[in-house]
Amino acid sequence: MKKVLASILVALTAIFMISTNDFVKAEEDLIDLYPNGNIANLQGQYGNSNWVLEFNGRRYHTVSFMARFASRFTGIEDLEKEVFTASDVPGVSANAMGGLFINNTERDVVMSAGDRTGLTGVINRAWAYFDENGRLYMFEDHVSAYYLTKVEDEDYWRLSTEDEIAAFEALEEPAEGEEPVDLGFEINHGHIRIMLDEDGNGYKAEPLAYLSWYNKDYVAANAEEEIEESGSKSVLFDPEVRDPRSVVLPKGHTIYHISTWDRGVSEMYTDWAMKFPEVIADVETELRSVTKYIDPAPTFFGITALDVNDQVAGVNIVVEYGVTVEVADFIAGVSAQHKNEAQSQTATDHTKVPFKLEVLQNGEVIETVNVAADGTPDKAEFEMIDSGNFGAGYELRYSAVSPDTETQVQEVVATVDVGVLPININNVRNREIDENTSVDLYDGITADDNYGNDISASITIDDVAGLNIYNAKAGVYNVTVRASYVYGEQVDDSQPLTVSYGELTHTFPAENINPTANIGIGTDTAMRRGVLITNEAAFDKAIADLTVNSDMAAVWSGTFFGLYDGGNNLIAYFNQGTGKQLLNGVTSDITAPTAKATRDAYLNQLVWDNNYKFVAITNSPAPSAFVLFSVVPVEETIEGFPESFLVEAERTYQLRVVDKQDPQIHLHNKTFVIYTDHSYANALEAILSNVTVIDENLNNVVSPGANRLDITIPGEHEVTVTATDLEGNMATVDFTLVVKEARASQDEVDALLDEIEALEAELEAAQGDTTALEAEIEALEAELSELETDLGAKIDDHPTGTSMVVTIIIAVVAAGLSFGGAVLFLGKKS
Repeated sequence: MKKVLASILVALTAIFMISTNDFVKAEEDLIDLYPNGNIANLQGQYGNSNWVLEFNGRRYHTVSFMARFASRFTGIEDLEKEVFTASDVPGVSANAMGGLFINNTERDVVMSAGDRTGLTGVINRAWAYFDENGRLYMFEDHVSAYYLTKVEDEDYWRLSTEDEIAAFEALEEPAEGEEPVDLGFEINHGHIRIMLDEDGNGYKAEPLAYLSWYNKDYVAANAEEEIEESGSKSVLFDPEVRDPRSVVLPKGHTIYHISTWDRGVSEMYTDWAMKFPEVIADVETELRSVTKYIDPAPTFFGITALDVNDQVAGVNIVVEYGVTVEVADFIAGVSAQHKNEAQSQTATDHTKVPFKLEVLQNGEVIETVNVAADGTPDKAEFEMIDSGNFGAGYELRYSAVSPDTETQVQEVVATVDVGVLPININNVRNREIDENTSVDLYDGITADDNYGNDISASITIDDVAGLNIYNAKAGVYNVTVRASYVYGEQVDDSQPLTVSYGELTHTFPAENINPTANIGIGTDTAMRRGVLITNEAAFDKAIADLTVNSDMAAVWSGTFFGLYDGGNNLIAYFNQGTGKQLLNGVTSDITAPTAKATRDAYLNQLVWDNNYKFVAITNSPAPSAFVLFSVVPVEETIEGFPESFLVEAERTYQLRVVDKQDPQIHLHNKTFVIYTDHSYANALEAILSNVTVIDENLNNVVSPGANRLDITIPGEHEVTVTATDLEGNMATVDFTLVVKEARASQDEVDALLDEIEALEAELEAAQGDTTALEAEIEALEAELSELETDLGAKIDDHPTGTSMVVTIIIAVVAAGLSFGGAVLFLGKKS
């Protein structure tokens, strides 16, 4: 191949070195580039291949399916097979992704797939080729524009200098009939293929046609249009030997193909890939690429299968209440797998590695289980997960370490709750209705306890701020749905119930469990045998009996009230005998313990919740009951009460009420007049000042063509205002905008008035002068009349009539009198 002259290279060196040196960075300073500029694309459905291309200050990462190796091409073992089609190349899982082709074999390969669409899912418009030493030797881009200058007496091109570009851009279109300016060189602003010479000491370039891998001057034959083939498909290599559309990948070489997504990220494309031609042109550059595998952390498989609640994000595991917590239940089907560099070049190879489970509570590790690579744990049961503590919560952290680099650690954290499977709230979905209609927020929603029992009757919906369910207004509303049920046994209030604490026991008669009688009547014996309340209605009645309907002026001797949670733990008490009380977690002395007001104030502060129990008892004549309940410490359990727990769940959906009404545009003036000395910033501001738009969900208000109106000069314009809301509803209004010449300012008006006053004064003075002139004219007229009489007499006596002299005299005198009369007339007129 011929190469660009050394003199040209010297001329370009300064330009190229400035641009390339900007990107020479130490490895630790590399800027990481991710597909579409988002690291999240290496996660989720795309995954990470862990193969990167490091070059010129950047490190480009590829998704799992975009690091493709020649060793995996179908038929690669067949040495007679020279060309590989798209079906021979590992496929891609998503379009618009950039990636790498790496030839890790001992043979050259050629990929042929028409315009290359089949190789990349969609056409990747730019391709960079690196040899076995990492040197960039060819770059193609048939979508972006570069400046190329034709090499004199050759068929190839070079990169243009800054002076050439400036001269080209300064050119103006020649006038009709004129010849274009001759720059002395031919320049092209378009697409590019650029490559090093075989010896690497020079380079050549050629302009490509738009979205084509062929030279811009190539014309394909078209029999229907009678067009003959002309030009060459490429001037850089023989098109008969190598189709410019094909991709040639010699052994040890790497190709980076730049995707549609990549081109949208400036630091990846404009600031990096589009500088590749300058790197090639700088033939002295020592820049080299590195294609390497970054050893990853292991990947966990099977953990998500442990999730029992798809209605809550993350991995949610439930340990059923009261069962043995076996490690096997947490690792069944779970493995940690690692791929090393060699395995990454295959489709399925991997190595299972050991991992561990750590139980955390309040952020602290309280237990560790080690699991061998074959899935065998070093213990059979968890010791620190207490399944007897309903509602207890833990975190379970799975972690594994790369066997190649122990710094690469993968962690997955799951939540572990002791209790029951989560409630299913079904058919909760985002909904949409029209505005000004009614809505049933419960429509279609059901709930079950995940054990086959319907609990739809428990469903409640929180109040939705701003929503009128009978006449909904446009907007988006969050609707929270709740469901619950009581897990465990319930107290049977038709049977006596015996409870105990240590050696102390007491039996509640059936009629004293949720009693119907008034327990606040002094003669009643209910409190003397102890009263047990197990539901909210009975609790409300008991509080009313004791505070409102009571006939007891003072508290009975040894009165005790106790409130217990679902786990039968004492959470509040009033003990008249000891003079102590517990309320809201605070223990204090009772002031005036025998006063009814004191008792009432305490009882009115108690708050009922599901599964609670309330005990009311007096020391006469039930000392055993009083002693039993008054000695139980806070948060300790009384035996005999059945255990029950409230299980709750919630889900939220969006209700979108669609705006169906067009915006309202109120027009102030059908003809809107402004003046050239207005204060509006632009025509749009002036136009919009003539309307008022009303819409709760307004999106924008525009006036098409307003940017083309010049409101600094007088004129008349027909304008339209269009208002659009967020739902796409639209309204328009038309009016006439009239721009008039600026009106006179007050200073200008005052100056004109002053001028008029001055003229009036002059006229008055002139009128005074004409009075004397009028008298003089009258005298002259009289004298003229006498002269005319005398002259007439003399003419009558003269035989030849008037002489010329006399005639002139008369004319002059008449003219003078006419002028004087005109002056007099004007003076009177003014």
